Amino acid sequence: MRAVIYHVSKITYLGLISLMAGQTVAQAADQTGSHFIHGSWVNVREAGDPSARVIDKLVTNTPVNVVDRQGSWCQINYGEGKNGHVSCDLLGGSALTLAQTATQPARAFWVAPSPNRLVAYGQSLPIPPAFRLSELRKRVQAGDVVRYPPIPEFDAAKKVMKDGVLLNPAHETNRGTSIDIAQEMSAYSVRPAPIRPSLFRTHESVALVSEADADGLAAIARKKVSLVPEGLPRGWFQNHSGPEIDGVSGFWDVGSASLSFAQPLIIYSVASNGLVGAKAVRKLPFAVGEPPEGCGSRYTGKSLPSMAHMVWSAPLDHLEYDPVPGYPALEKGVDVLTSFAVPQTFQRQSAKIKTQSQALTKLPKQEFEVNPERIRELGPKVILYEVDLDGDGVTDVMLLEKPMRFGEVTLDIVRHRSWYLNINGEWFKAGDWEDQDCT
Repeated sequence: MRAVIYHVSKITYLGLISLMAGQTVAQAADQTGSHFIHGSWVNVREAGDPSARVIDKLVTNTPVNVVDRQGSWCQINYGEGKNGHVSCDLLGGSALTLAQTATQPARAFWVAPSPNRLVAYGQSLPIPPAFRLSELRKRVQAGDVVRYPPIPEFDAAKKVMKDGVLLNPAHETNRGTSIDIAQEMSAYSVRPAPIRPSLFRTHESVALVSEADADGLAAIARKKVSLVPEGLPRGWFQNHSGPEIDGVSGFWDVGSASLSFAQPLIIYSVASNGLVGAKAVRKLPFAVGEPPEGCGSRYTGKSLPSMAHMVWSAPLDHLEYDPVPGYPALEKGVDVLTSFAVPQTFQRQSAKIKTQSQALTKLPKQEFEVNPERIRELGPKVILYEVDLDGDGVTDVMLLEKPMRFGEVTLDIVRHRSWYLNINGEWFKAGDWEDQDCT
């Protein structure tokens, strides 16, 4: 493979980044005392003058103490005996929240560092003209390395993630409002049993693989996660196209990466026979900016796509895990109803499963006539699985499997799966999975 390198004026490009950093949601510091940095990569200068020497850089929400104000400049103390001057416009009286920085990826990363927010930050950086896709197509072939110019702040952010962070569950969990489960299942005759508060009392007490990616699972499990860059961006084109590239892998100058855990992330899986298996995950693949997935079954939102490889011990690059001693091995071919992470060790090796079903003769998204013999042969039915994890007689996780249509290519039933969580006696949506009619 040949490396493709483009040179961009460092002064021009970093000047553009500096202008972005100067856009702030902060209100100017109007008094002395305790404050917080509201810029994302703020220059600390020797004196209150824009031409004074830069002696340090501070990131969003760094606490500082304003000791004096001279015009638009604030003299600050911070850290272990450090001092300098910053623009008062880049200070605020309280720390910024993720909600306040929702449209500012750089600040959002420093407010709550995470793998996903590092990606969002990298993807938000302004693309120099030489790196626009229209220009790259003239010079870059599939597989060629593309070297983006280094950006000090982004390099600092990458270092934070390489060192590892402990994520805040409140930042990574958002299931919205509870749902009316009777209304949710009104089209079918299957009905779940009434519930009350049981195993999961708060949203931060569980994350299902069907609803959470590595950020969410690590946050719930209280595991420190690191993002380790492992390759440079490369040009790619989709199947059935080319030779012009359709995109570049990765985010900014990170082409590929992996996630590693200081202490293994334990993922528990419940099989349809009631057995509970467990895998200790040390490393996960982390792919961003890759060609779109081809046709195939998949989760429709946030998820951990590599979970199937762990359950069935299938090889996958950058995936490292071990079976947890004391838990049963799930036999290949057994249907896994749900997989999850929790803050404490889940000690049960089995769960209680209740199953209801309803046979169907017509499917909701069927667009062509189906031979009645084929309907009888495939026997489409809605299946409701109620999973009682702690054996108290109350459902903790529910899975609804619905046949959507008969496939024209696979000659099988195309199904949709929906998960629900009992959080303190109320039902919440917890992800979806859909089959696709593929060649």
